[in-house]
Amino acid sequence: MRTSFCFGAIVLLCINGAYLDVYSGEKDKSDDSQFVRKASESDLVEIELGKMATKQGSNARVREFGSKMVEDHTKTSTELTAISKNQGFSLTKEVTQQQHKDMSDRLSKANGTEFDRQYMTGQVKAHMEAVELFKNQATNGQNAELRKFATKTLPAIEHHLKTAQEIARTLDQTNRDK
Repeated sequence: MRTSFCFGAIVLLCINGAYLDVYSGEKDKSDDSQFVRKASESDLVEIELGKMATKQGSNARVREFGSKMVEDHTKTSTELTAISKNQGFSLTKEVTQQQHKDMSDRLSKANGTEFDRQYMTGQVKAHMEAVELFKNQATNGQNAELRKFATKTLPAIEHHLKTAQEIARTLDQTNRDK
């Protein structure tokens, strides 16, 4: 009997905890916070790698793409910073994800066509992930300002993805023709 009572109390506490998470908005705010952290880190990485591409890329389209990434991600970073300050969200101030650190390290040691290939392959992957992140926020985000930002920014990210795929395809074709 005592075991049944304890089990029942635990179940009620769990249900109550889940209820509070859902209805207090804390879970939703947490999802919005996670979006801000991921998007701000993505901007930091794109700016850093874009600068590398302008210096280390051997292909003119790769250098142009890198320059565009610096320009566009600086702009979105500024917008996200303003929204975050106004809405009480914390931005990522430095690159924390190991995959981003590893990519930066690899690219810092690469040059020429090897840099171009690695950079563009990474850009395709990164922009595929960003499209999913921003689509999810635009559809499911709880904060209206962040939803609006994601909705407004998504077409540019999709365009970056399409351009990255085209450049990567061109580089692959050029390498096969050699």
